[in-house]
Amino acid sequence: VTSLPAGEPPPRASGATGQQRVIVLIVPTMKNTVFPDIVRGVEDCAQAHGYTVFIGNTYTDQDRERALIEQMLHSGIDGLLIDPTHSVVERPDFPSYPFLAECPVPVVLLNNFIPGLDIPMVAPDDVRCGQIAADYLYRHGHRKVSYIYKASVAAALNRRDGFVERMHTLGVTIDPAKIISYPEDTEGDEPGFRHTIALLGMPNPPTAIFYFNDDVAIQGMRAIRESGLVVGRDVSVLGFDNIDESGDPDIRLTTFDHPKQFCGKWAADILFAKINRSGSPHSVLIQPDLIERASVL
Repeated sequence: VTSLPAGEPPPRASGATGQQRVIVLIVPTMKNTVFPDIVRGVEDCAQAHGYTVFIGNTYTDQDRERALIEQMLHSGIDGLLIDPTHSVVERPDFPSYPFLAECPVPVVLLNNFIPGLDIPMVAPDDVRCGQIAADYLYRHGHRKVSYIYKASVAAALNRRDGFVERMHTLGVTIDPAKIISYPEDTEGDEPGFRHTIALLGMPNPPTAIFYFNDDVAIQGMRAIRESGLVVGRDVSVLGFDNIDESGDPDIRLTTFDHPKQFCGKWAADILFAKINRSGSPHSVLIQPDLIERASVL
């Protein structure tokens, strides 16, 4: 695994040799504000190699994901980029698992890895981000902290592990009741809002909350305000992704800057290296920057 700062340009693969000159990018949903920039990075790289990019949305549906992979493979594509719907544990019964394990075309994973599959991945260094989050909140005086995350995503668990372990190293034991996960099928029900309200109603509520992503963090900020509290002054909020909305004047969310377009370019370059059989493609972990705004005091 190679670890790189977010500003370093990716290496270029040599000229492509595919027959159809088509690659496919499969994502959970383009409604997620992270993916347009990832797509831009993939498309820029593909255009430089003379390739067309087809995009498929799984809508976090495992069977749809499997069907998309099967359909694309039958159409004669040259390579596949995928942000997998589920990525937490090794599950050979997972619908997409056999297609990815025995895929006849090169595959690169985005944002997440799938245990048990030897497939290159490009993603933020999520364990390290969790550690940085812990250090940052600790430096700001926070000892009662919480983390809210989606249970089905390996990146979320890696951030959790880095966060909890570093807090422990700093002498802070986080109450297990304040480490809250939510399942995929409740994502549309504003889990950040609901779970933040629950946290604020607990004895000794947290003074700072680290959220799996900015969307959930912004939901949490609304819950804090509707509870009559002030974000930052009463409860600090830390997000992840640096989506456009996080910089709005009425939000000003402190967050990690997910290198979205950069990840797309890196993943596509690794894919073309596999298509061309040039070099030895390997996973890349990128170090996101922490963007300080006004939600952590």
